[in-house]
Amino acid sequence: MSHVFISYSRKNSECVYSVVEEMKKSDFPVWVDLESISITNVWLEKIEQAITEARVFMLFWSAEAQESDYVTHELHIAKKLSIESKIEVLVVMLDNTPFPLDYIQAYNMKSGCSPITVKNLVNSLPKDWKQFSRSKMLGKQSHTVVDGEFVSVFFDRNAYCKAYIVGKQNSKLPDKPEHLAVALQFYRPTNSDMLGSVISSLPSGDNWILHITGPVVKDNYELDNNKPSQWESCRKFIVENIQKVGNQSTTTVHFYTLTPNALLGGVTMPLYRFWHVKLYNFVASKYVPLIELSRT
Repeated sequence: MSHVFISYSRKNSECVYSVVEEMKKSDFPVWVDLESISITNVWLEKIEQAITEARVFMLFWSAEAQESDYVTHELHIAKKLSIESKIEVLVVMLDNTPFPLDYIQAYNMKSGCSPITVKNLVNSLPKDWKQFSRSKMLGKQSHTVVDGEFVSVFFDRNAYCKAYIVGKQNSKLPDKPEHLAVALQFYRPTNSDMLGSVISSLPSGDNWILHITGPVVKDNYELDNNKPSQWESCRKFIVENIQKVGNQSTTTVHFYTLTPNALLGGVTMPLYRFWHVKLYNFVASKYVPLIELSRT
């Protein structure tokens, strides 16, 4: 799972570690190197892999960081990935030392690392940087109320798609849900109420929804017909997230879609042999059963 890579000078450890601990309490997946070791080929490989796999590169910038060989190497890797749009970069300014890249997002923490400033920094971080927790009730995580008792919690993303877990506020996502509704939203306006229709159509008391949205063009979900790689990236993302949330031997997957048939076929065909799959068709104001395929 992607994480937030923390880059810093050991001389700023006290401040940085207070931020890291607050981030962990708030469910941000953090990767931080706590070892003071010499720069070696093994160290460089370890750091490069951690940065490459990160969702975010979070740099604590100061006079000490500017002089650090660690930070210099880490920033070099992150700059390249940032230019390729493979990582987000956030710079936390700990003092007035000029930062060499003026196009990078920065947060001012020059006033110090008091408990209040640390909390303010963590509260300002995007909610979709957080890690979904199966051990917490949905209502205890950052969520959006979608319908009655149902809330939506961010789960995963890639360059084009986002995935959310939708369920009741006082419930925890089990390791092996008996039923999983997969709501694929890849066209129509972003404000269209797909989830309301899905929730009203759920056939089981095991009310778990994996809601996946596609690329946004202006105010619409829309796949680019001139970018086959985008379609394939979305297809893989959907299948991978179904595998993360459900269990092929125990979970029945219910598909509710606002999705081009070509994408739906690419997603469902590999699943038919190994999963119990049901497809639903939207009729009037709700979804009705269309096809059921048992595991073969």
